[in-house]
Amino acid sequence: MLEDVWISGRVRAFTLGAIATLGGGVLWGWLSSRPHTAAQTQTAWVSQLTLGAFTLAAVLSSAAIGLRRFRWCCAAAYVAGIATVLGLGTVWWHQTAPLGRSAGPAAWMFVGVLSCATLTAVWLIVIVTPLERSQPDLRSAIADR
Repeated sequence: MLEDVWISGRVRAFTLGAIATLGGGVLWGWLSSRPHTAAQTQTAWVSQLTLGAFTLAAVLSSAAIGLRRFRWCCAAAYVAGIATVLGLGTVWWHQTAPLGRSAGPAAWMFVGVLSCATLTAVWLIVIVTPLERSQPDLRSAIADR
């Protein structure tokens, strides 16, 4: 089928590693992002929104790696790209927020941003690979004719 995408074993392993790293960062973030002061409670939604985007990127990337369909790869690339931008915004927010409104940037933010950027790059590479290079079974079937 033309909707199927071919993902090599090496790319699959690399992607699964990035998904696992992102999952660990998300878990770390959910466990450590509780506000400590009343002022931080008002701005905790920034971190929670980003953690939600990271979670969605991990879930869609897992679905895309399992289903190997073009549509799922596009959705994973799109959401991972948005999560990367949200993550960078969250790091910027926590870095520049007034004292007392933020605990400062946390390591889970950097882990999430790097993992989402990696997933975005991987999915974009999978998506833009030309058909003749991305379908080895189709190429061998045509060559056998």
